[in-house]
Amino acid sequence: MRIGISCKKEINSSVENLWKLISSPEHLKLVHPFCKRNEVIVWNKNEHKDILVYLNGLRYIREFTSWNTDKGYSLLIGEINKKKSKVDWVIESKNNITYLTITVYPYLFNHYPGVIYKTFFFY
Repeated sequence: MRIGISCKKEINSSVENLWKLISSPEHLKLVHPFCKRNEVIVWNKNEHKDILVYLNGLRYIREFTSWNTDKGYSLLIGEINKKKSKVDWVIESKNNITYLTITVYPYLFNHYPGVIYKTFFFY
């Protein structure tokens, strides 16, 4: 059982416009407060991969593992040739309100049993 760290926000946008933004190449440089650069490696119908460079110089590669139009995507993020964390981006619409939920599943706790894993998040 993996537990992630989530943030859900109401977005003043339609689902379609939100999807258009978050699925566009190099979109993080428009919305991420700590993004210095967001560079495409490959961005086509079948494959999405980019590099995120933070303000402190840390370079992470993002490798998308699922892509669901107007619904969201999943990706792995981390340093090149090192362990990666899973991240889910999920778009929802309820009562004509659009929400974006981003959940991070840190790789740091992958090898711990469920009980110990939960301890890191709740104590």
